[in-house]
Amino acid sequence: MATGEHALSSFCSNVTVVFASGERKEITLEDKGEPLVFKLKNWKGDGRKVKGIGVGHYIVIAPRAYKRTGRVPVEQEACTDPNFTAHYFLSDGKSPHEIGGFRERDVPSTQSVIELTGKIAFDDSEHGDLFVGDAPSLMHSNGIVWARVGEEGGWRGESFKTNKRDVGTVLGSRQGRFFVRVYDADMELLDSDQFRYLRDLEEILVNGKPYSEDLLLVPTTAGHLPTEVRFIGVDGANVHPVLSPEAKRTNVRGTSVLADPHPDADRISCKIEADTGSVDVVLALPRVWWHIAQEDMDAFEWSDVPTVMTRQEFCNRGYDGVAMRLRAPRRIKSVRVGFDDQHDRSYPLKLGEINGLIPLLDFVNYPQIDQRLSEDASLDIECDGVTATVIRIAADPIPAITSFVCEPAKTVAGEPTTLRWEARNASEARVVINRSPQVGTLESNGSLEVRPLKTTTYTLALIVPGVPDVTKAVTATVLSLVETESRYARVKCLGGWRRGKGFSRRELEAAGLTTADANRRSIFIDGRRRSMHRENVETIGRRSVNG
Repeated sequence: MATGEHALSSFCSNVTVVFASGERKEITLEDKGEPLVFKLKNWKGDGRKVKGIGVGHYIVIAPRAYKRTGRVPVEQEACTDPNFTAHYFLSDGKSPHEIGGFRERDVPSTQSVIELTGKIAFDDSEHGDLFVGDAPSLMHSNGIVWARVGEEGGWRGESFKTNKRDVGTVLGSRQGRFFVRVYDADMELLDSDQFRYLRDLEEILVNGKPYSEDLLLVPTTAGHLPTEVRFIGVDGANVHPVLSPEAKRTNVRGTSVLADPHPDADRISCKIEADTGSVDVVLALPRVWWHIAQEDMDAFEWSDVPTVMTRQEFCNRGYDGVAMRLRAPRRIKSVRVGFDDQHDRSYPLKLGEINGLIPLLDFVNYPQIDQRLSEDASLDIECDGVTATVIRIAADPIPAITSFVCEPAKTVAGEPTTLRWEARNASEARVVINRSPQVGTLESNGSLEVRPLKTTTYTLALIVPGVPDVTKAVTATVLSLVETESRYARVKCLGGWRRGKGFSRRELEAAGLTTADANRRSIFIDGRRRSMHRENVETIGRRSVNG
């Protein structure tokens, strides 16, 4: 025996169980290769051997030679005994012929229908429905004469005739986890079921809403908030939650549990201890999580906040094989994905799995990625009509001109001056000056030499489709002849005076100007000339007065 179980290598033999006390017990398995019929809840947990197929979920262990007929909801599986295979059956009791069977020998069927009715508080336990308030009533079909109710792992139970007593009378004040088995007049087991009973519990609330299989918790833009689970009506009970060791924490406030916003805290098992028994309540919080990474990446962490990308980053990741993994409740069979309110692509989630791969490459040709964005866009997932944003595409930055100058601002007709500019967020913009075909498209940061013949205003424009042009203007002033002459010094030469290259520093000093003053006034300076002429000093003085 290992971990409380013993693996059978053959289903057509006897098993001898030897207890620590030395007691021996012989268990006879099916001989003659007959099928073994087990009833389960949703094909999960431990099954109970029954006489035949009635209503519910069944697994039939049949000889490999049997050929399955009828509807097959789940493919057969191998067994530890290679001579047998496991077959899955699902029946509503109304159409037994649809169950099918086997050609060599029919699987036994039974018309016994067992049903427990009463008020149920929904949870995710595999140990039967959780009845609250009054004890459940046993409803059954003809042929059932005896029933037995007992406690799993505790009270051995009591047998009673179904027409004489009911489940509530047999239970008395007991609360906990129980089984019910029904028999025919010969005390042969026909069917069985399990249930839990907690008298004072009224309902289970999750974030203020009744917990049900239709509840879905999607994160806000800031992620999931702590999830509050409240057990209404059991004020005198003790609540002991058990979470995965990886979950950060959980807080208990009376009969409320506050689960941390962490994926490993999605499954909560709470033992509620009442005065006459205890019940384990299991909640699989239906929170939605995702992760964005390479499709073949094994190790990753779930996220609940949108990832912010630019259009180019989204495109690059899409072509690099990045995909979105989704974790949703098992009942979600498919999700719709798309930008903003247009969720036009559907992706199935594999049956029995919580992970679905959604390649980003599927969306790189959408306008939100292929065209410039003036405002943020969001890639959303939609589950059962509830939407969550997974990726936020940032709007393209608006181009701007940070500077545009003309140096020098004043010049002589035909002489060069330089236009200089700097721009930001202009990598996708066309940069033009005066929209001149001679100038053409320029770099977003650069310079251009021009030779205006007259005073000219130059307009720098950043042109981006779908965005108003961003412009800035600067003027190059072409001086008149008088103004031009006043900018130059005169020097003596053989035959008189001629125009020199500039004023000497001595002439500037005599006129009361510094070199910086001369530059601001566009007064030319000849640093090599040392002579000083009174006429030049007077010219500088007139220039200073006239600006």
